[in-house]
Amino acid sequence: MKMASSCKIYFRNGISELLEIRKDVPMLVVSAGIGEIIKASFEVLTNDIDTNLSSLKNFSIVSNLGVYEDSKIVAFNQPLVNVMNKSSHVKKFIDAQKELDEENHHHLRGNIIVMGDVIEDLRMIDEISYDNIIKVGFLNNLEVDSHLEEVYEKHFDIIIQHDGNLYPIISLLQLFAGEKM
Repeated sequence: MKMASSCKIYFRNGISELLEIRKDVPMLVVSAGIGEIIKASFEVLTNDIDTNLSSLKNFSIVSNLGVYEDSKIVAFNQPLVNVMNKSSHVKKFIDAQKELDEENHHHLRGNIIVMGDVIEDLRMIDEISYDNIIKVGFLNNLEVDSHLEEVYEKHFDIIIQHDGNLYPIISLLQLFAGEKM
């Protein structure tokens, strides 16, 4: 865990504001990365905005967690989260939430914003039901992936290029909440 807290994940500009303005709207981070590093990075980030990760309501991370022996990772929980099976992990998470919270179903709202940097990330919601969806694609390297621009335009509602910020998503959330932008 010490190693995880010393790792640095670079978040897109606007992530702090996104966490602050979401007003307890459920947020589920689904990643094929190492869960301890992702969690530690969010803990550092939330400390920077004068809060802590555990105080963020309805914030969850689904990712690959280590199996420990003598404080060392010896394996990862199976099955591993990867781009092709995120939907089954999301469904498993939501089913577990249903059992824990029969009355509130915090993670079962009908409106979804799904964000991803590969087309396959859109599949993570294949096994859940929803009323409305906004799909945000991160086309990180347009010079290398220019052939994907047309594909992204076909599949995503919003495309954020290069290391673009999260302000388009923040503006949407503010609009939906009736806040001044």
